[in-house]
Amino acid sequence: MVRARAIVPAVEGVELQQRMPIPLYDGKRAGKGRAWARARQVSWQMASQTCFCVSGTSFMSSSVPQLKNFLSHVHLLTYWLMFHFQEPLSAALSALTLLVQFNGWLSFFLLLSYKLPLRPETHATYYEYTGLWHINALLAMNSWFWCAIYHSCDTAWTEKLYLSSAAAFLGYSLILAILRTSNLRDEASRVMVAAPILAFVTTHILYLNFYELDKGLNMKVCTVISVAQLLLWTVWAAITRHPSRLKVIFVAIGGVLSLYLEAHDVPPRWGYVDGHAICLAMAIPLSYLWWSFAKEDAEMRTAAIMKKKR
Repeated sequence: MVRARAIVPAVEGVELQQRMPIPLYDGKRAGKGRAWARARQVSWQMASQTCFCVSGTSFMSSSVPQLKNFLSHVHLLTYWLMFHFQEPLSAALSALTLLVQFNGWLSFFLLLSYKLPLRPETHATYYEYTGLWHINALLAMNSWFWCAIYHSCDTAWTEKLYLSSAAAFLGYSLILAILRTSNLRDEASRVMVAAPILAFVTTHILYLNFYELDKGLNMKVCTVISVAQLLLWTVWAAITRHPSRLKVIFVAIGGVLSLYLEAHDVPPRWGYVDGHAICLAMAIPLSYLWWSFAKEDAEMRTAAIMKKKR
């Protein structure tokens, strides 16, 4: 079955006395040869025939410009739902990003395990941040997995898992950013950096799951964490001569654009593409660039250590 969903945010001083009817279509009506029927998008023609009563003023079909202005303020969001997928484009983009993350991690693992030299006494890698990147990959894939599930089926538990996994991934990404940009290698320094961040992120996740699912608070926390790590990577790329510093800068720019789109309410286009979907699309090339940087960073650090040993 294919359904269309309209989301109308609350606007201060505006009372919506009649909701716009959203047609529901059964796939059987489309004929035996079709597996699904496309839901018609709510158009301005439908809106112009619907009566809205706002603050005592009626907007009838003769007041189409005023009606359009009203709808531009309340941001009538229309989505097409296919095969029980509530946001098919967002779910597909999340799944693609998950595949890119897995491919990036696999190529990173193969590079370090079979192509770069290993320590003869322990058969461990020379790259000091190998374990950190492996944990980052697991958290990233977990986050994107639940992102795809959440956009496919929006329920209370999928939403909690989606928000919790995203917060855990972002929190750990901040730890990785601090450790790598500060070039911390000894375990004591790493524990001192990671412990307070892990405690804060864990407390935040427990608050969301067992006290109140405050999306506004979660957005603020994730935004602050994201901005902090983007600043760290940008400054590090600007002051170092790392061969992949341009990739880091491109990823930082893409991250800033994603934060801007997430923070601003972008109305959807063509029933599918809204600001969040654009962010998910941007995550695909950014994930590829990020793992490319990780591999080149491992190659550079391994070459530098081998050169010192000689």
